[in-house]
Amino acid sequence: MSVELVTKTESAFDRIFIELIPQGKENALSAREIAVYTSSDVRGVQARIERLRLAGVLICSCLDGKGGGYFRPANNSEVNDYLRHERKRIAAREASLKPAIDFLKRGGFNGTG
Repeated sequence: MSVELVTKTESAFDRIFIELIPQGKENALSAREIAVYTSSDVRGVQARIERLRLAGVLICSCLDGKGGGYFRPANNSEVNDYLRHERKRIAAREASLKPAIDFLKRGGFNGTG
């Protein structure tokens, strides 16, 4: 079953961009590959994917295989793998903030918080 593309986007380019992203983790394209196909740059691709995700489009990413990339999921397992990976990244980011949080709890630079 293919994932229905939930698009709240205005442009035809967004629809074409979404269709460019392959279905299935094994077919994932890197941001660099997508940039070449869209005559864009990597940061532009990443920003567009983030915007589409925020608009409700399900675009997964992975870091395995040939270096990882973006894909539209082909099954629930791929969605669950993506969620697991992203939750680990969030936890790692949260843990890296602990020193700054502790510093401010101790009063920061001026001892007043």
